[in-house]
Amino acid sequence: MGISVSMAVGTAKRTRRAVVAASAGLASVGMLAACGLSGSSSQGAQGTSKELAPASLSFTTWWVPPLAFGVGTEKALKAFEGKHPNVKVKVEGLSNNANQNLEKVQTLVAAGTPPDLSLIRPPHMGYFSNRGALAAVDDRLQKDRRARSDFFPVALERLSWQGKTWGLPAEVWFLVNVYNHELFASSGQAVPDASWTWDRWLEAAKRLTATGANNPSKSYGTEVPQYEVPIWAWGGDILNKAENEAALNKPPAPEALQWRADAINKHGVVPPVAELGGQSMLNFFTGGRLGMLPIGNWALVDVEKGAKMKWGVTTLPTGKAGATTFAAGANYAMFTGTKQLDATWTLLSDLVFGDGLKALLQESSLFPAFKPLAKAELLPSYKPDWLQATLKAGEKARHPHFSHPRHVNINQMITEHLAPLWKGEKSAQQAADEVARQITPLLK
Repeated sequence: MGISVSMAVGTAKRTRRAVVAASAGLASVGMLAACGLSGSSSQGAQGTSKELAPASLSFTTWWVPPLAFGVGTEKALKAFEGKHPNVKVKVEGLSNNANQNLEKVQTLVAAGTPPDLSLIRPPHMGYFSNRGALAAVDDRLQKDRRARSDFFPVALERLSWQGKTWGLPAEVWFLVNVYNHELFASSGQAVPDASWTWDRWLEAAKRLTATGANNPSKSYGTEVPQYEVPIWAWGGDILNKAENEAALNKPPAPEALQWRADAINKHGVVPPVAELGGQSMLNFFTGGRLGMLPIGNWALVDVEKGAKMKWGVTTLPTGKAGATTFAAGANYAMFTGTKQLDATWTLLSDLVFGDGLKALLQESSLFPAFKPLAKAELLPSYKPDWLQATLKAGEKARHPHFSHPRHVNINQMITEHLAPLWKGEKSAQQAADEVARQITPLLK
């Protein structure tokens, strides 16, 4: 076997935060052929295999064993090498820390030794594509038998910049709403469904918080969603359409930001840090003390494993401008320095819509950005209601300007200057105006 793994930064952890899912049951890659779907894009229209020239590919990724995603990746690469014996893949493990992850790949690019293929976090795509480090994939995707329409639109949008596509999505995840059946029953309320509005969601959160007020261990109504979600739901945005001016200080965005801040400070439906006692909001929910939790569908397996009560899942509520949710997910990108583009593209496509992806689906809670593979029989870790909620969420999903070359800087500034708002120290308009003063010059 030609696959080798070296850990460049840090040590892999068993739990996933934001992009890594908990381990699911193991299954043989050999069983995947029974699924009846096409294999990697090295297969032509008549099913004949394209023989690749000898190649030694470098692949940087934070999906390494013992993570479930790493187990799936390892099996996918072993099967790929079996189909293409002339190609060997060397894996260089990255840290799960986003900043260290970026720094490592930056260092490789600056040294003139970029990887042939890398797993890239969504906020980093604009950074690398703007610097000419990535190879556009439009021509190869057009020649492939797969259609762009076969992907969730938001998954390709986060990879698009200046009219080109700078990689392919390794996965996609959407914010969904999980809820505690028992807390809803104890307060005499109907559980959430797709018809709920954010106002109804907040009212339910207040009652759920009040219901647990006399318990020895007080319950709370909810965690608030990421700030982008209410801004979009109210009809606002973070940047203007041209992405050259801040928009979150313009109506109706400040109203949405204030609504989120009031849920924390005025209505007290979110557990304070002291109440969490060092545990994550996910563990607070699975421990039975939180009524609702907006969370990525990648975490549904974690909820199921930890839940001490009956729970359910639905889409996020509807706002004044309709239903919307937050979408993200890791991506694969080819680097311009590679002289082995045919082999790299064949590996990339195998991991995105071929047998490699199916191996990942069997081993983890990854959700495919390639819609033809988003099927129950290929997603053993997904229950029917989980799949239904995830697919429904994908119909109205957005991403927060991931492809902008200054996204990392912009997001850092927004996070810093909105912090006083979440603490109740500033109004939404004051905080948003400060954000605009800071980031608009960057956008110009």
